[in-house]
Amino acid sequence: MDFEAIDPATGIRPFDPLKGVLPVADSLSAGNLRGHGFVNFTISPKNSTVTGDTMLAQASIIFDINDPVITNTEKHTIDAVAPISDLIVQSFFNDTLTLKLVASDDPGGSGLAYYDLYLAQDSLNYITYLVNHKDSLVKLTGLPGKQYSFFSIATDNVGNRESMKNGADGSFLIPLDTNYAPIVFYSGDSLKRLNQVICAGSTINSCFTVLEVDSDLVFYNFPEFPKHGNVNYSFTSNGVCVNYLPDQSFGGLDSVLFTACDLVSGCDSVWIIYQVDSLFNWYADVDLDGYGVTSSAIHACYKPNGYVRDSADCNDNEYMINPGVPELCDTIDNNCNLIVDESCLAGINIKVFIEGFYNGPGTMAAVLDPVNKPHLCDSIIVSLASPNAPYLPLFTDSRVIRTNGLATFYFPASIVGQSFYIVVKHRNSIETWSKFPLTFVSSVLTFDFTQ
Repeated sequence: MDFEAIDPATGIRPFDPLKGVLPVADSLSAGNLRGHGFVNFTISPKNSTVTGDTMLAQASIIFDINDPVITNTEKHTIDAVAPISDLIVQSFFNDTLTLKLVASDDPGGSGLAYYDLYLAQDSLNYITYLVNHKDSLVKLTGLPGKQYSFFSIATDNVGNRESMKNGADGSFLIPLDTNYAPIVFYSGDSLKRLNQVICAGSTINSCFTVLEVDSDLVFYNFPEFPKHGNVNYSFTSNGVCVNYLPDQSFGGLDSVLFTACDLVSGCDSVWIIYQVDSLFNWYADVDLDGYGVTSSAIHACYKPNGYVRDSADCNDNEYMINPGVPELCDTIDNNCNLIVDESCLAGINIKVFIEGFYNGPGTMAAVLDPVNKPHLCDSIIVSLASPNAPYLPLFTDSRVIRTNGLATFYFPASIVGQSFYIVVKHRNSIETWSKFPLTFVSSVLTFDFTQ
């Protein structure tokens, strides 16, 4: 960073070369910043940073031909994630709700600073009820017969703000009658139906809070039990927890009806609807070619990391041997059909890194499907060009290259014994040619463009 001195009296550069950028720090500078300089700058962290990452800043100051003056190192710790929050009903008395904030920041984060509370009456438009509120408890007096919905948006101590929510954290109907029936809550919300998703063979626990304003004796009951599983329940100091275990072979909908009643004012009830997802066989895919082997089977409802549904691989240590590849003329059953070299092709194993996708060392970005196929980069075209002018391309194949730069390309078996320039092209980029023609002395050739 370079500076230019400006004479404040003239507004132009000083003609005296001995005048510097700053005034002299002399007896007149005592108690003020005369002769002092500073620089302000702002740095935005990358989108890939995570909480706990640090940024260091240090400056070297050189006056004329003097030795550098090294400043202290300034360290800033990143808080990359916004907090999450939820408002629940803690109590109700005389038409007054007490709401409680339950909030958390990510581990290592800066912590909750404050939250805003949004409120709607009878599902009308939400209003901002409280701004920059810090107390975890809020009292709200409502009107009998009115339904109140509410949610919170939290902000942490570095300004990360929770995303706007699509729905309420909870809702509450202020009763018209002074004799109040019990009210069943789940996560702060009084509801009539709770939808739960569960994998067959596992259990799910749903805990309900029962609010009895009149202090009447409350009775719990289960008028409907599940037809495709078992329920166990346990009582708490202010409600009940329902534990559901579906049959391992079942997939579909099942349900439980829970009621809470007193002898004076009636009952409140909630249906628990369980969406039971079926178990599947999954197979480890060690070589990441999309196929696994039967010996590695596990049972799960959802795809475990590194597992696939197809078990037709015959060599899970070699990604170019699986049912989805062409057969090479190499005395190996490449396509796993128990036949060797039927209608076989010649191939070339290529290693190449794509400029712009290279992350180094030895790896590229997953471009096509970073989430589901993090080992695949992008498709490239490989051509075999004539070794003689005008060096026309004679054979072409397109394949997806892996993030480690490897891919195999296939050509007619008749090319064995012939020589070609190897040409690689990625989309609209400039072609890359091998320096010399290469001879297919066998049906499989290997060439490394990174050497």
